[in-house]
Amino acid sequence: MHLGNLLPSKIEVRIFKGKSGVFIAELPEYDVSTEVDSLLEIDDLINDLIYVYFDVPKEYRKAIRYMSEELKKEIDLKSHLVFQKFISSEAERLFR
Repeated sequence: MHLGNLLPSKIEVRIFKGKSGVFIAELPEYDVSTEVDSLLEIDDLINDLIYVYFDVPKEYRKAIRYMSEELKKEIDLKSHLVFQKFISSEAERLFR
Protein backbone atom coordinates (compact mmCIF):
# COMPACT_ATOMS: atom_id res chain seq x y z
CA MET A 1 0.00 0.00 0.00
CA HIS A 2 1.36 3.43 -0.94
CA LEU A 3 -0.14 6.21 1.21
CA GLY A 4 1.28 9.01 -0.95
CA ASN A 5 -1.70 8.65 -3.26
CA LEU A 6 -4.22 8.64 -0.42
CA LEU A 7 -3.04 11.37 1.95
CA PRO A 8 -2.75 15.00 0.92
CA SER A 9 0.57 16.72 1.70
CA LYS A 10 -1.30 19.44 3.64
CA ILE A 11 -4.62 19.37 5.47
CA GLU A 12 -6.38 22.51 6.65
CA VAL A 13 -7.33 22.31 10.34
CA ARG A 14 -9.58 24.83 12.09
CA ILE A 15 -9.58 24.88 15.90
CA PHE A 16 -12.18 26.86 17.78
CA LYS A 17 -14.07 26.84 21.06
CA GLY A 18 -17.63 25.54 20.88
CA LYS A 19 -20.63 26.98 22.71
CA SER A 20 -20.41 24.32 25.41
CA GLY A 21 -16.76 25.20 26.13
CA VAL A 22 -15.14 22.25 24.37
CA PHE A 23 -12.51 22.78 21.69
CA ILE A 24 -13.45 21.65 18.20
CA ALA A 25 -10.90 20.63 15.58
CA GLU A 26 -12.36 20.56 12.09
CA LEU A 27 -11.04 19.44 8.72
CA PRO A 28 -13.28 21.74 6.64
CA GLU A 29 -12.29 20.29 3.25
CA TYR A 30 -13.56 16.87 4.39
CA ASP A 31 -16.49 17.99 6.56
CA VAL A 32 -15.30 16.06 9.63
CA SER A 33 -14.50 17.21 13.15
CA THR A 34 -13.62 16.07 16.64
CA GLU A 35 -13.90 17.73 20.04
CA VAL A 36 -11.83 17.74 23.18
CA ASP A 37 -11.97 19.34 26.63
CA SER A 38 -8.30 20.33 26.78
CA LEU A 39 -5.94 21.84 24.22
CA LEU A 40 -3.26 19.49 25.59
CA GLU A 41 -5.02 16.58 23.86
CA ILE A 42 -5.94 18.27 20.60
CA ASP A 43 -2.98 17.10 18.48
CA ASP A 44 -3.63 13.46 19.36
CA LEU A 45 -7.31 13.77 18.47
CA ILE A 46 -6.53 15.52 15.17
CA ASN A 47 -4.17 12.69 14.30
CA ASP A 48 -6.80 10.09 15.22
CA LEU A 49 -9.32 11.93 13.05
CA ILE A 50 -6.91 11.89 10.09
CA TYR A 51 -6.07 8.20 10.63
CA VAL A 52 -9.72 7.19 10.69
CA TYR A 53 -10.89 9.44 7.87
CA PHE A 54 -8.10 8.39 5.50
CA ASP A 55 -8.14 4.79 6.75
CA VAL A 56 -4.42 4.80 7.64
CA PRO A 57 -3.30 1.30 8.65
CA LYS A 58 -1.94 1.01 12.20
CA GLU A 59 1.55 0.05 11.00
CA TYR A 60 1.89 3.42 9.20
CA ARG A 61 0.54 5.65 11.96
CA LYS A 62 3.88 6.17 13.73
CA ALA A 63 5.32 7.59 10.51
CA ILE A 64 2.43 10.01 9.89
CA ARG A 65 1.87 12.89 12.27
CA TYR A 66 -0.07 16.14 12.07
CA MET A 67 1.94 19.21 13.06
CA SER A 68 0.69 22.77 12.70
CA GLU A 69 2.61 25.11 10.39
CA GLU A 70 3.08 27.58 13.27
CA LEU A 71 4.70 24.91 15.43
CA LYS A 72 7.03 23.88 12.60
CA LYS A 73 8.19 27.50 12.26
CA GLU A 74 8.82 27.82 16.00
CA ILE A 75 11.06 24.74 16.19
CA ASP A 76 14.70 25.74 15.87
CA LEU A 77 17.11 22.80 16.05
CA LYS A 78 20.01 24.94 17.33
CA SER A 79 18.02 26.29 20.30
CA HIS A 80 16.57 22.82 20.93
CA LEU A 81 20.07 21.33 21.23
CA VAL A 82 21.19 24.13 23.55
CA PHE A 83 18.14 23.52 25.73
CA GLN A 84 18.91 19.80 25.96
CA LYS A 85 22.52 20.53 26.88
CA PHE A 86 21.46 23.01 29.56
CA ILE A 87 18.97 20.58 31.08
CA SER A 88 21.39 17.67 31.14
CA SER A 89 24.19 19.63 32.85
CA GLU A 90 21.76 21.18 35.35
CA ALA A 91 20.16 17.84 36.12
CA GLU A 92 23.50 16.32 37.05
CA ARG A 93 24.30 19.22 39.42
CA LEU A 94 20.83 19.18 41.01
CA PHE A 95 20.78 15.46 41.81
CA ARG A 96 24.15 15.21 43.51
